Amino acid sequence: MKRSIGIGLAVLCVFSQAVWAGDGVVDIESGAFERQRAAVLADLSGGEAYAEISPSDKQTVVSLLDRMQGVIEKTSSVDALHETERVRLFNDQEQVNTILTRAKADSRLICRRETPIGSRLPQTNCMTVAERRRATETSQERLRSRGVMKPTDPR
Repeated sequence: MKRSIGIGLAVLCVFSQAVWAGDGVVDIESGAFERQRAAVLADLSGGEAYAEISPSDKQTVVSLLDRMQGVIEKTSSVDALHETERVRLFNDQEQVNTILTRAKADSRLICRRETPIGSRLPQTNCMTVAERRRATETSQERLRSRGVMKPTDPR
């Protein structure tokens, strides 16, 4: 029996490496979801794509992928799933996509040529989006604690 599942449920859109059948359905028997899941787990365990993911978010993604895998293994198609299971599968996918999209965006490396104060020689500084955000927040907090910046000042 050929097992397939609708695009909206099995394909984790963020990964964009899915194997698509001609009819817009992912063929589960070809192992598309399993390959996607394995690739994400490999990236989570050591890849730079999700370097800024928190341990709790990583644990959430792994448990959601495991739960999705369990549902997919038990079904012959999405149509065979009870409506409640379909909704849970869809919600799990959306949660995984949201977490990984945010982590990937925060892990993006940005390099800037900056001239340090007291020097004329520019230097290249590379930080992830999340590192830059944390540095900005830390600097603002230091200024607030010294009374240089008001707590509501959006600088």
